[in-house]
Amino acid sequence: MPTFVIVGAGHAGGRAAEAMRKHGFDGRVILIGAEPHLPHERPPLSKGALLGTQDYESCLLHQRAFYDEQAIELSLGAGVAAVDCAAATLSLGDGQIFRYDKLLFTTGATPRRLGVPGADLPGVHYLRSIEDSSAIAAAFGERSRVVVIGGGFIGLEVAAAARERGCEVTVVEAADRLIGRAVPPAIGARLMALHETRGVHVRLGATVTAISGHDRVETVICEGEAPLAADLVVIGIGVAPETAVAKRAGLAVNDGILVNEFGETSEPGIYAAGDVARFYHPLFDRRLRLESWLHAEKQPAAVAGVMCGARAPYVEVPWLWSDQYDTSLQVAGVQDADERVVERGPPDGDKVLQFFIKDNIVRGVVGLGIGVAIGRDVRWARRLIENCVPVDPARLADLAVGLKELASASH
Repeated sequence: MPTFVIVGAGHAGGRAAEAMRKHGFDGRVILIGAEPHLPHERPPLSKGALLGTQDYESCLLHQRAFYDEQAIELSLGAGVAAVDCAAATLSLGDGQIFRYDKLLFTTGATPRRLGVPGADLPGVHYLRSIEDSSAIAAAFGERSRVVVIGGGFIGLEVAAAARERGCEVTVVEAADRLIGRAVPPAIGARLMALHETRGVHVRLGATVTAISGHDRVETVICEGEAPLAADLVVIGIGVAPETAVAKRAGLAVNDGILVNEFGETSEPGIYAAGDVARFYHPLFDRRLRLESWLHAEKQPAAVAGVMCGARAPYVEVPWLWSDQYDTSLQVAGVQDADERVVERGPPDGDKVLQFFIKDNIVRGVVGLGIGVAIGRDVRWARRLIENCVPVDPARLADLAVGLKELASASH
């Protein structure tokens, strides 16, 4: 009986295992995860779970009975220590050894650590796991002083949740704008205004040099600035793909496990998907590494299909979102410095979209506004990106011309 092993039992690993059964694979499916939890979605951990509006049980992809019914074998709470490609075996940290016919890495990513004195003090947190989210949510209090280090997606979501829970919040960002690597300056400025309007203090261009305290965190020290009092510190300065085991096994790695559009690595019979994979995207003719709910949902299922014989490239248009207060930030496609930016929306309106176009073809979009409205617009924008048909920039900017009309005409 053939055996497919999935290393990484998060969102991506869970969807891959599910897809293998949907594709009719009747061999052994073994899902291995270092965390003790069943496969679950991570976005709620920085959103509803921090606000207390969503419990951790609701984050699960399936209850345990599903895996029993689908004959998916779970090995949770012990990570993979090594993979022997020649012998087609892998060993766990607890000494268990598994043989595989095909192997899929869905090991995800881990938070980047802040290398300053005091970063390991009690009261200093990172946010990736259920335990992290639970500890941060428990620490929020009506008079808690929260310092968030990092003005990216996770940092701003934590800041928004902390403010809604009644905390005093300061965001410290080393760059000169918020979410600088993912959104254009105008959108970043709107985000900053949104948070400041809600009472968040934002320090841009601030370099943290130390975190201090006696028994637990008390202050955050930034170069050339007055210390910030803190009861709780959350560090969100990005993540790094979890490639250590793959690299030791001899797989090609460069900011992620390198794979083609089918999820195939440099080693026959071994695949990678989700946050850990740097994959070739045919639509954009480049390698991408994505960290988003949609990517964890879709790519592992596509790669699982390839492993089961349904060989089709993964061509999903990238999309991610971030909910902050009643506002949604949505990003789709890609953005390049040499692309023309076309803005849609009145300068003083509560909704704005910026399109990135090249040769009149939409390549990417960033939208900010109330969730339902902006979500609808970005869905049509994703259709424009997918179709790769030239669009008149003037019509794209014209609010009298519906995005649905443009997307339908380009199909």
